[in-house]
Parts: sequence; C-alpha cells; structure tokens
Amino acid sequence: MPANHFSQHTQQVLTLGQGIQQLAGPAADASIARSWLRCLQDYQLDPAQRMAPTVLEHSRVLESRERLQQVLEIAGGEMTSLHQQLSGSGHAVLLTDARGVILNSVTGDAERKTFERAGLWLGADWSEACEGTNGIGTCLVERQALTIHRDEHFRGRHTGLTCSASPVFDAQGELLAVLDVSSARRDVSRQSQFHTMALVNLSAKMIESCYFLRRFEGHWLLRFHLQAEYVGLFSEGLLAFDGEGRISAVNQSAMNLLGLTRSALLGQPLENFFDCRLDELLGRANPQPSASWQLRTRNGRALFAMLRGAPRSVPTFNRPAPVAAQSTPQPWCMADAALQNDLRRAVRVFERDVPLLLNGETGSGKEAFAKAVHQGSSRAAKAFVALNCAAIPENLIESELFGYRGGSFTGARKDGMRGKLQQADGGTLFLDEIGDMPLALQTRLLRVLEDRLVVPIGGEPQAIDVRIISATHRALDARVAAGSFRE
Repeated sequence: MPANHFSQHTQQVLTLGQGIQQLAGPAADASIARSWLRCLQDYQLDPAQRMAPTVLEHSRVLESRERLQQVLEIAGGEMTSLHQQLSGSGHAVLLTDARGVILNSVTGDAERKTFERAGLWLGADWSEACEGTNGIGTCLVERQALTIHRDEHFRGRHTGLTCSASPVFDAQGELLAVLDVSSARRDVSRQSQFHTMALVNLSAKMIESCYFLRRFEGHWLLRFHLQAEYVGLFSEGLLAFDGEGRISAVNQSAMNLLGLTRSALLGQPLENFFDCRLDELLGRANPQPSASWQLRTRNGRALFAMLRGAPRSVPTFNRPAPVAAQSTPQPWCMADAALQNDLRRAVRVFERDVPLLLNGETGSGKEAFAKAVHQGSSRAAKAFVALNCAAIPENLIESELFGYRGGSFTGARKDGMRGKLQQADGGTLFLDEIGDMPLALQTRLLRVLEDRLVVPIGGEPQAIDVRIISATHRALDARVAAGSFRE
C-alpha cells in the first residue's frame, strides 16, 4: 500500500473518532462507522499499526479444532466446492470459530503466500477486537452476513483485502463459526461481491442445516416449507422434537415460517402449533423420507412437510373421522364502491408498466388486492408469483428472488432453480413486506427493473418481462430518510 494512501486512510479513521461526521467514503456507511468507532473507543486500536495478526499456539489451534470437529467435517467439502465455484484464482475460503480464529482454509497453491502475507494464517485471530473492522470480526459482532471492501477495513495494512463473511449458527441460535471468502485482487469491485456474498450465504446455510441434521440424528425431525419443491433444500424449516412431541430445537427458517421466536417454541408440544395429532404425525415418519405431504399450522397456514424418524403405527380406533372439505373463503369483498374505484385506478397505472406500492397494516388484504389488480390486467392469464421478504432469512432472499444455476453450490438441484423473477416472467411478481428487503438487494432489484435482465447466482444474464407490485406495513418515507431504503 503506498505511504500516502496509508496515511490518508489513517487520517480518515481518526477524523471519525474526533466526532466529525463523514458524508462520503467508507464511514458514510453506518455499519462501517459503528465498527470504526468500536475499534477506536472500545478496543483502543491504532489504524496505522502494521503488526501482523496474532497467531495462536499450535496446541490451542488443535484444541479449537477438536471442539468444532463436526462443523469442520461438514464444512470441508462445502469450502472446496465454494472455492471451485469462485474459479479458485485469487480467493481464500476460510472457516473460523466463534472467536474469529481461523481453523481451516482453502486456497490455490499459487496464492497461498499472498494470503499468508496478508495475515490469513491457520490459527490467526481475526476478531474485531484484535484486527479492527474486517469481514470475519465484524460479522461476529454484527451477527449477520456482510462484505468489507478494501478501505472499509480499519487497519491500513488490510485495505488490500475484500472479505465477504456469513455467520453459522447452531440450533440454539448461538454462533458456531464464520465462513469467509477473502480476495487480495485489486480489480475486485463492491458490485462484483454480490454473487460472492450470495454463494457464501448459501454455503453457510448448507453447513448450518447439515450440522442441525447431524446434531439431532436421534430425534424426530420435521422438515417443512411453504412450497413442496423446497422441502429438503437449504431454505427449509427444521424442527426437532422428542418422543412426547415436545420441541427440542428449531432453525431460523422454521421460526420465520411459523412467525414465532425460539423461546416461544422450545419445550412446547408440537400440537400447539400444527393442526395434526402427534400419533398421526409419527405415523408419517420415514427414516429416509422422499415425498412431502401437506401440513397446516393452527392458524391455517398451509405447509409441505416430511418427517425423518422411525414410523410409529397409528391404531385405527384413534383415527379421527375425516373432515368434510370446506370451500375456500373469499379473502375479501369487492362490494365497496371506493375499493372498486381504487382497483380500477390501480389497474390503469399497472397497465402502463408502472410498479405499484400497497401500504397497509398486516392482514388488511394487500395480497388479495394485488391479485385482483393482476386478474384485471392484460396479464391475467400469466403467472402471479408472491414472495414475502420478511418470511425468508435475509441471506436467502437473493437466491429465492434471482434463482441459481445448477451446481452453483453443494445441495443445489442439478438443474438449478428458477427464481421468483423468472417464474413471474410474462406475469406479475408480488413482493410482500418490501420494507424488509436488505438494502444491497434493493439496488440489484432496481437494476433488474431498469435493464430487464436477471442474473441467477452462478449463471448468465437472462431477459425477463415482469411487472412488480410491492406491499409493506412500514413507513417507507422514514426508512428512506434513515438510509435503510432506496428512494
């Protein structure tokens, strides 16, 4: 790093510490500013310090690897696959423990020395308290996936790196590890990290799911999703329970799909949340399930599920009498004249290819109104595809929206997956709770709307023709003012 750039970066960091707000540069990003201030005020770090990262003694590294043996076994193949997907060259794939100590790395032989000079050694401590703002350490503090690009690092000696990191959680929501992809290439732009970040997220999710499945091998394990084809894939809900039907563990996707917190679920009877008796459910168990079946929640939400475990026969005298099928109630009434007028106006605007935004409280019928607009438009015979941005973990929204190419990551379908944008090609895409969409993804979506091209993860650009209806219960004006939503 040239001396003048090094000193300029140091001065930029120290200026923030003096309480001077920065409207441009790395610290204009609130998360970077927070991290730099932690480094200056809480950790008392010096951005100009050129010392290499601290490396743990070999015996302590072995102890740490022993504690995370199962995670390392699961992650090994995923890391190799991820390195290959990124074309290998110029990338290091790293796994750390919950303290930020590197326990495994996958790099090409030609680049190994480069990354070692950057301090990415086995056993190196990359916690934020030691190395300042960086992909691994800041991911541990923020507990969310993020990219730290070049000058966004706190220490001047790290500004040649670009790091995309994603946390790996256990079934109790505790941090297990961090998966990171670091690059020392100078031609890496922040925009180019969208795909890298998506792949890192997906790989971290795969490691999380595989660890959950192995950790609860002796329990009944319910796997479920809103769509049948997603059961058994990385975005599925996972719920483990004991022989009495009490919930032992849940993953984040399960909580999102059920709309409940971990504390509200753990230790509770399964029958409190699903409209199915325990003996019926156990009767559907299979040691290696391959077909899903419909399962309803107590509030009437339709899911598709598979149950892993030894089947338990259901006595015939316990079988409930079949319930007569009920006609599906109409979700809303169009008898109101004002509502009919709003609908006509919305259809006219929609037919001019102008994206619509519906604002209203949860349960007020925004999706039903969106469907009515679609059905009243020239696209009525085409697909109406809905995506709830709040019901999907942040690190999976990108794959759900844009899809992925076959073989893009371990666990992906061989023929890939069409994202919601592609599924809605020629029709309408309804984005519910758009206010919860991550800021970086908003930028990508705007680009898709402008260019009429979608790029699946690991794939090539594809032309699409789609109209967008969005909905939210949030005050978007306030979120725009706060910088958390694109205008």
